Amino acid sequence: SLNLRGNGITMNGLEPLFHSEKLVSLFEINLSRNRIMDADIAMMLNSPLFPQLRTLVLTDTKITDQSAKILADHPNSRFLTRLSLAYNAITEEGIAALAFN
Repeated sequence: SLNLRGNGITMNGLEPLFHSEKLVSLFEINLSRNRIMDADIAMMLNSPLFPQLRTLVLTDTKITDQSAKILADHPNSRFLTRLSLAYNAITEEGIAALAFN
């Protein structure tokens, strides 16, 4: 597990992290209270690291319904057993996308 809560991480820090070959046994990552945006979610989902994750915590970031829909539709999300999106700008529309996909 890797807890990076509240470190001010942006896309510049996320991209090398999610493409690192040293994290092959990582199954849980906490990125809460960082500056993660909707555009960052697609990069994470398409990275080599994402399919091995089982827990993704994105509490209190900057994501919106757009991220919820991307997560709902992407095949790599099916491996997650825990997803935390609390305290974001996700409305009923984003919740419905996650619930029905």
